[in-house]
Amino acid sequence: MEQAQGGKVKPARILAGSLWGVATLVLLGLLAVIVIGTPGALRPIQALSAAAIVVAAVIAMLQFKRARDQDYRARAAEQSKTHLDQCQLVLERAERILKGHDPEATQPAQSRLLWNETAHQLLLFETLSKEVTEPAHQAVLEAWEAYYRHRFHWLLFADEERLTGLPLHFYAGAKASQEQPVRSEIDPRAIAVVQSFAAYPEGAGDVLEGVDVGERLARSGVGLKTQMGLRGFLCMRGPFGVDIEQAMSERLGRSWSLDPTAEAGPHQDDESWR
Repeated sequence: MEQAQGGKVKPARILAGSLWGVATLVLLGLLAVIVIGTPGALRPIQALSAAAIVVAAVIAMLQFKRARDQDYRARAAEQSKTHLDQCQLVLERAERILKGHDPEATQPAQSRLLWNETAHQLLLFETLSKEVTEPAHQAVLEAWEAYYRHRFHWLLFADEERLTGLPLHFYAGAKASQEQPVRSEIDPRAIAVVQSFAAYPEGAGDVLEGVDVGERLARSGVGLKTQMGLRGFLCMRGPFGVDIEQAMSERLGRSWSLDPTAEAGPHQDDESWR
């Protein structure tokens, strides 16, 4: 079937199908009149001809419906992709605004205006994200959202000095030192929007659930072999350590231990790791 770029059915094809359907209905009406007014000897032949036209009309209508459905799906996918792209731009813009347009900033700007605009961008993201309908686009959107949630959380709790969050004077607009000007307090509504975005969603499953630790680390080969500290740590992790040793033993075809001091451990010149 003739399609435009990106899988979008050409409007001309749909129009042609519509005209063909209308013309077919008109012909069916004329044939019915002819068959009714025709002598009995010719009626069987004309009836067969009419039946053939009916079949052709049904096929044409089905093709038209399929073309219309394809066009609808193509348009829906295109709109989903457009909203997906906009979601990423909005999140980038929200982070940039919250940093006070300073890419090197390690905490949010102490500005009521910038917090309000950040909240506006995040609310816009919530609206746009509902229009991302394609499963593949939704998976990408979830990854982007998780990435920016981490970055927002880092801005609010960036270092050991801020494990309990930003100080009171930051939100109240008070001066942290004599050199700083007095600012307006941050709007609690904007705080709520930013904080809720930075928080890990309630009820969300653990993305690491189901990860086969032994199988994945066994695949790391030489990387695990040379990291003695990591191997010592994994030795203390009970079930994880057992799974890793079992997976590695199966991979090498011989007994293997995480314990760097064990005789069964691999040697630097052991080519069976590769």
